[in-house]
Amino acid sequence: MRATVMKITEHEIVVLTEDGVYRNLPHPPVLPALGDTIIVPEEKREILPSWSWNIGRVVVVTIVLLAAAGLFLHMRTGWNHDHPTIVAIDINPSLELNIDDDGFVVSVERINDEARTLVGDHELMGQALSPALELLVMRALERGYLWPHDPHRKWVFISVAGPGHDVVEMVKDVFPSDGSIELQLFIAEEKQVDLARQRKLSLNANIIYERAVEQGIQIDEQVLRDAPISVVLERSGVDLERFFHGEATDQPPPEPTYKETEAEPAPEDVKSEPHEEPMSEPEPEPMVGLVPAPAREPVPLSGPAMKPVSEYEEEPSSDPEPAAALEPVYEEEPSDEEDDLQGIEYFELYVRGDDQQLVKVIYQMIEGQPVVTLARYTGEGQVTRGQDALDEVRQLMSYLGLDADVIPSFDLPTEKILDQAGIPVDSWLELILHVKSESGDEMRIRRLPSSEEGR
Repeated sequence: MRATVMKITEHEIVVLTEDGVYRNLPHPPVLPALGDTIIVPEEKREILPSWSWNIGRVVVVTIVLLAAAGLFLHMRTGWNHDHPTIVAIDINPSLELNIDDDGFVVSVERINDEARTLVGDHELMGQALSPALELLVMRALERGYLWPHDPHRKWVFISVAGPGHDVVEMVKDVFPSDGSIELQLFIAEEKQVDLARQRKLSLNANIIYERAVEQGIQIDEQVLRDAPISVVLERSGVDLERFFHGEATDQPPPEPTYKETEAEPAPEDVKSEPHEEPMSEPEPEPMVGLVPAPAREPVPLSGPAMKPVSEYEEEPSSDPEPAAALEPVYEEEPSDEEDDLQGIEYFELYVRGDDQQLVKVIYQMIEGQPVVTLARYTGEGQVTRGQDALDEVRQLMSYLGLDADVIPSFDLPTEKILDQAGIPVDSWLELILHVKSESGDEMRIRRLPSSEEGR
């Protein structure tokens, strides 16, 4: 009989057999890892004597009574207790953890593309909920999806659905109580889970969508599928503090923990030699209940974690807009593939403007297949996937003159990207580009107009 290793203790292992039974077994000669599938011996079954059939009848009657009690409980609570507890997490990566009665992760469901690259299934399967959540939060901090005290990136949304009453307290214990990270915790019913599936929304997004509708706030369901919840609410004119806590905040966000460089002005405007002054890099405050966040560049991009910004040399850009320096990470030979995207392993473009304008392009290779999402929100939401999105990404990269050969020396033409994105030059707020080639060359560029400095 096959079984999955769910827990390893000092003297035994706990496995879940293929017929749904937990068993405690002594350590085998070769100790398996959590999540491994192993062969376990069948349990010996004794043949009962004839006099035991009366006991059997009593057992059958007891089972029927328990089933009736379970049906009554389901009708009272609205939840099927045969299902594991669902813990739905939305940071920007959105995923769901299914938790068994002992508080261990038994399955993982990824809701969006960002969740696929954040953490592997083998890192979560068989883990207790608390360390699994801590791992997810730390990875989100490393990738820049989450940043303490930042009013735009400090939000974490978690919904708990199912019979696990202790799960709520487990979730609360993971997050700090000082407000550096804002946890919005919801208790969901089975009908809310079903409705989220019907709308193709994450459980948290569906709960917030319903709350917004009750308050007369119009939110496009399609936008909620493809953008972080906090971003969608802000672009809908919602004050997050007022929406969740009933009061607004006038506190400005802290300065970002990355360096910015002023771009050189156009030649006709040059009157004296320009100079650069790097911005200070305050260390993020440690958080109660989590390992302190590393001093990494907080850009909202997926992909592998980068070195701290202080390890890179800054180069001023000739573009007329304020710009961050170009940051080649590796110096390996680029790919010689003929196809315009064969040498690119990861490409992400993020352009944010005022008046609810946002363009987000993600291209990545997953298990040898290209996965592309192209989202534009410039008044009317528009999302493109599949071959159409792939063709548009090819056209965009060709328009920018970007391929694997030029990554180490590529100079980002801000005006060309804004023109292609359909965002006016006088209304853009943030521009981010992240490209990685198959040969290892990588760059990240982040630009802000001068009016955005210090926000």
